[in-house]
Amino acid sequence: MAKIVAFDDAIQVEPLLTQIIAVYRAAFGQAPYFKREEEVRAFANVLPQHTKRVGFRCVVALNEEKQQVLGFAYGYTGAIGQWWHELVLRRMTDEDAEVWMNNVFEVVEVAVHPSAHGRGYGGMIHDALLQGRPHRTAALSTYKQETTALKMYEKRGWVTLVDTFIFPGYVEPYRIMGKVLNNQKI
Repeated sequence: MAKIVAFDDAIQVEPLLTQIIAVYRAAFGQAPYFKREEEVRAFANVLPQHTKRVGFRCVVALNEEKQQVLGFAYGYTGAIGQWWHELVLRRMTDEDAEVWMNNVFEVVEVAVHPSAHGRGYGGMIHDALLQGRPHRTAALSTYKQETTALKMYEKRGWVTLVDTFIFPGYVEPYRIMGKVLNNQKI
């Protein structure tokens, strides 16, 4: 069994970056994602920048015996001027943008090493990531096709906000999803 640990600052996460990148490589290098090494390097380059964003939180499933990261999730407060946030806003009506993208926690990545699949770590790190966030909503993007991740999100109350979304430079269709946090009304 793994211990679920939450970090709210870059200094705490820094010693785990190499392991987090390794989990990303293993989780997204296989079907249905097939991320190439250049995409893993891009993730490795952007992750340290993301740790400095307002509202940053990272949660890991940690094998305490081996001090090994089995899975991770992270996000931060979404804001005007951020790449993902801006792209998504362009596809929403003004009303939907006000409801879903104002005071939003953006879930950037959720990944579990394939050797740890089927143990519930994805759900545990997801839940710990969102627990106690002061935001009204959360948003994320995930492959449009049905995946284990999509099933987990839907089971936890996420709804599709934009059904088909193609990010610049990608061919795979994604969906944009949202979740109301802390029993707030929208």
